[in-house]
Amino acid sequence: MTLDFNSAMESAARSNLETSSTWKTDLKKKNPKKFADYQIAGTIDKMWLRKIVKALSMMSLMNTPEETKRLAAAKRLLKDKY
Repeated sequence: MTLDFNSAMESAARSNLETSSTWKTDLKKKNPKKFADYQIAGTIDKMWLRKIVKALSMMSLMNTPEETKRLAAAKRLLKDKY
């Protein structure tokens, strides 16, 4: 049985999706507050969290309430060691 390129890519994408959903499910069970912060911040990468904090902190008076929540979530995630 030979696999063509498309089916190999589909199976790899499915396994990635299952892995990420498992990781998210585990985090949601272990620490729901941190999971919520990740959802609000929109990323888990430390470099991007720093950029979010820097950008939203420049003119905090002009932030919308949603941006203020995102800034607070990003600061909490950077404060925690993960």
